[in-house]
Amino acid sequence: GVRSVLMVAPTGAGKTLLTAHMLGTAAARGLRSLFIVHRVELLRQSSAAFDGEGISHGIIAAGFEPREASVQIASIQTLVRRLDGTTKPDMIVFDEAHHVAAGSWQAVADRWPDAWRVGLTATPERLDGKGLGLWFQRIVEGPTVRQLIAEGFLCPYRMFAPPSGIDLGGVRTVAGDYDVKELDKRVDKPAITGCAITEYRRH
Repeated sequence: GVRSVLMVAPTGAGKTLLTAHMLGTAAARGLRSLFIVHRVELLRQSSAAFDGEGISHGIIAAGFEPREASVQIASIQTLVRRLDGTTKPDMIVFDEAHHVAAGSWQAVADRWPDAWRVGLTATPERLDGKGLGLWFQRIVEGPTVRQLIAEGFLCPYRMFAPPSGIDLGGVRTVAGDYDVKELDKRVDKPAITGCAITEYRRH
């Protein structure tokens, strides 16, 4: 059967609240789960969201006291150093799962290969060209930004783009996208930054 699913939904669709509900339901059934994030600010935001939903949880991260709970929110950097001391989860949820092919995430997946696995992402592809099919068997697509705006969950917007005159000719591409370092050199110029600020203030 399917034991690993990639949930794709745009920013603002409520992936963290979906996760809180999912892991709270799992805990009510006696299952243990890990919600893994890769930045400390995401860990704090997720913890606050779980508190808001009444989901009792522990935090696996530097500077936090360990707490016994069926739901654990973990910093990937800390978790990979504490794999031996972490209780086996029944379910693992990877936030921003397009990072999952990285070595540290792979170590977690290898450690508990029998756990149910859920990935959350707004961008289901990696710039290094590695596919996600090794980690997830199915993709579930959530609502689009257009649908969320139409139903009143996100605000409508107008987009403005200043006439920057950026010349991207000759910038090499990696896995179908511009090379980030070369792109930075082209756009990090006073004339371009100043133009963006002028347009922002004008509008």
